[in-house]
Amino acid sequence: MEIIISSEFFEKKKFRVYSNNVEEIEYIAKKYKIPKEQVVSEAILSQKVKDNHSDELDRLRSEIDELLKEMFTLESKWAGLRYRAYLYRKENKSYAISLAGILARNKNIRHLMKMEEEHKDVSELVDKYLWK
Repeated sequence: MEIIISSEFFEKKKFRVYSNNVEEIEYIAKKYKIPKEQVVSEAILSQKVKDNHSDELDRLRSEIDELLKEMFTLESKWAGLRYRAYLYRKENKSYAISLAGILARNKNIRHLMKMEEEHKDVSELVDKYLWK
């Protein structure tokens, strides 16, 4: 089950709730007649329901804390991968520019030598990296 929550403190975030806790969230939501999203947001924002059943919310709060830690570790790994992909793309573009210059020189030499053969497959690859 996935729940989207928005608050003053953070933008809209999508949270994944494990199936064994979905029943507990639905139970609390039916018991207090509030939406499931509100149950989870109250658990995240540490707002307790004024009742003796706060241990259920404490359990949910601890699971949400674990999920938040998992989310932040995944986002930090993703940021590194995204930056590396950006660097590789930039490096490929610079190689494509230098290869385009070499191909132009080769084409000029072939023209002077009156040879008809060209490297169309390499030219298409260079165009892919230059104009993407």
